[in-house]
Amino acid sequence: MVCMDCLKKQQRINELEEELAGVKAKLRYQERTAQEGPFKSSTPSSKIPVKPNSLPERQAKKGDAKPQHPGAGRSAISPEQADREEIVGLDRLCPQCREEMRYKGTKPRSVTDYERGRLDRTLYQQEVYQCPCCKKVYMAQPPGVFSRSHYGNGLLTHVAVEHYLFGRTLGPLLATAMELRKVETNETAFRKRATQIVSKIKQTIHAEAHHPAIQKIQNIFREHEDRLYHWARDRTIPAENNLAERDLRSLVIARKNRFGSQSDQGSRTREILMTVLHTLKKRGKDVYGGLKSALDRIAADSTVDPYTLLFEPNSS
Repeated sequence: MVCMDCLKKQQRINELEEELAGVKAKLRYQERTAQEGPFKSSTPSSKIPVKPNSLPERQAKKGDAKPQHPGAGRSAISPEQADREEIVGLDRLCPQCREEMRYKGTKPRSVTDYERGRLDRTLYQQEVYQCPCCKKVYMAQPPGVFSRSHYGNGLLTHVAVEHYLFGRTLGPLLATAMELRKVETNETAFRKRATQIVSKIKQTIHAEAHHPAIQKIQNIFREHEDRLYHWARDRTIPAENNLAERDLRSLVIARKNRFGSQSDQGSRTREILMTVLHTLKKRGKDVYGGLKSALDRIAADSTVDPYTLLFEPNSS
């Protein structure tokens, strides 16, 4: 038979033991705090032994690469790689104490900048001084560049202007062109607005640019300029390629499931056949009959033009 009084007494004993343990922990904390002082340590820092995992070579900032590893800081280029080399001087009077500072040498720093249509790489030798009074170290800074940056303000400005200004100019124009055919307006108003958009697009792609990425986009537009503006002359032609992307989806899935083509020639053949078959289908032609008839004609006479046989009216 269980003694209820015994259970209650044991429960009370357990509660008292928990309270006693808490009081002891609090007393230990108060004693340790009183000994440590305001800086939380009663032992001088010079006397505290250094733990192995707190050695200087292991105290790299979180996210930094380890010393001697790729990416552990950006090293300066050599004088042979630089377009020029310059020494950056510093006032020898300490800004704080106004005492003459001691020369400690130079620290190299490479800066890439953009000036007069070309990239310019400069190797700066930054003079370093230390104040004998306050012991602070000062290092000269190159002009026209932010602290610790390896890119000059001219390059930063050039990239920002070309990238964002070009993108903000061409992007809205293309978006307007894609939506133009959906706007309810008469044919005359449509042609007028389309002509204005095309003119602005051409001005943008023929504007001078120096950034390689922007030049690449401009070259694509220039190379295909004769085929990019059919939408401006015929309202039934969309300015975007969304329909083509949807038609390609089945081909992309099939290519993935079959691990692609076995050769470049096979890939090119697939592209041609898909183009021909889908074009015949969209034009309302007899896909099987049209392709079969064209192949029969080509087999009989290899000099005939396949495009004429397939797509030109009255070519049969």
